[in-house]
Amino acid sequence: MIEWPSSLPGPAVGTLAEGSLETKVSDQGEVGAPRRRNRFTRALARFQFEMVLTGAQKDTVLAFYDDTLARGVEAFEWTHPSTSKTYLVVIPARPAVQHVTADVWSVSVELDEI
Repeated sequence: MIEWPSSLPGPAVGTLAEGSLETKVSDQGEVGAPRRRNRFTRALARFQFEMVLTGAQKDTVLAFYDDTLARGVEAFEWTHPSTSKTYLVVIPARPAVQHVTADVWSVSVELDEI
């Protein structure tokens, strides 16, 4: 099983946000009220966080997404930094990268539980 790179730091203080994926699906028939149903049998978690990284660490994150995860196709195990619970997750979109200064980068990552 693929694991999150151990060389990367945890989320920057105050940036870890937790939520859940949309669990309902609705459709409109030709007549009558819209119908809604559950998409999943349980609520799946979504995590978002930022990391402050060096240029080399930024390259590690992007290589992990592009090469190891085949641009987000493959799932991997991620351990929650507060609860130590391990989740099977995917990265639904390429991490956003912002240059801060010299060799400092801010990288935003979103993880969806599967």
